[in-house]
Amino acid sequence: MKRRMPPLNHLRAFEAAARHESFTKAADELNVTQGAVSRHIRTLEDYLGFELFDRGTSGVHLSDASRQFAGVLTRAFDNIDKATETLAKDRRRTILEIRGYTNFLVRWLLPRLPDFQSSHPHIEIKLSSGREELEFGKDGPDVAIRYGHGQWDGLHADLLFEDELLPNCSPALAESVPLQKPEDLLKATVYHSHLRRQEWPRWFGLVSKEPFMPAQEVYTEDLAVAHQCVLAGMGIGLGQREYIADDIANGRLIVPFNIPLKRKAGFYCVYPESRKNLPKVTAFRDWLLSRRTPAVKPQIVSIAQQRRLVA
Repeated sequence: MKRRMPPLNHLRAFEAAARHESFTKAADELNVTQGAVSRHIRTLEDYLGFELFDRGTSGVHLSDASRQFAGVLTRAFDNIDKATETLAKDRRRTILEIRGYTNFLVRWLLPRLPDFQSSHPHIEIKLSSGREELEFGKDGPDVAIRYGHGQWDGLHADLLFEDELLPNCSPALAESVPLQKPEDLLKATVYHSHLRRQEWPRWFGLVSKEPFMPAQEVYTEDLAVAHQCVLAGMGIGLGQREYIADDIANGRLIVPFNIPLKRKAGFYCVYPESRKNLPKVTAFRDWLLSRRTPAVKPQIVSIAQQRRLVA
């Protein structure tokens, strides 16, 4: 649609002069000379074919029609100003999409994330979870958490922590089932991951020559469910060292035998090489690496220690 639109600078000069009913005040507002305002308005009047102001010895005055026109322009300029501010705010807010495993997001990232958001309030975080392979396309995440050996074609990978699994239980369970030697674990209910059935037998093979035959075994599809059962004192779990670090530090869990099952893999923050210099990715990567915690070194819990823990 073709619009009949006078030059914008001429409209601005007229709107300011009409609002102030003064060429001098309009010039001050627009940071131009009074002569420039007068020329802009005269050119606008030539464009329209009639005068907008009544010029007299006592100053300039608006006709009713000119006043209405000026009011429309004021509202239009106000709307442009608001729209511009809204657009600028939206553009200043940067969205960073992070894809990760549910357990990593819930047990490791989320407790730390408020620190990042307070330091980078202009970056809006979008989280998504999943285990399937992902593609960093136009609609994909900016960064992702992957488990592996740190080598993916076309991706830069920063190690967050290595894969180390430790037996863990509540202090109350350690009181009811004294754990003086690894074989005592077989007297308790043992929680497994349904997808990782060999983890417990492999760990037990590190500490004992006896067959791994616990009194009772429970398999869960979701590791988060197993973790909550262990916290509730229902059995013993085999947890990722980094995931149970806070619970150990706060006394909610203990590690009766500090012998980890280590695997030659770890959890990595990955992103395409083409994105590694993006400010939002750089900010998140640097923060993420700074938040890596030292390995927790829980002590073997003696019977006396168990009693003090639950006292």
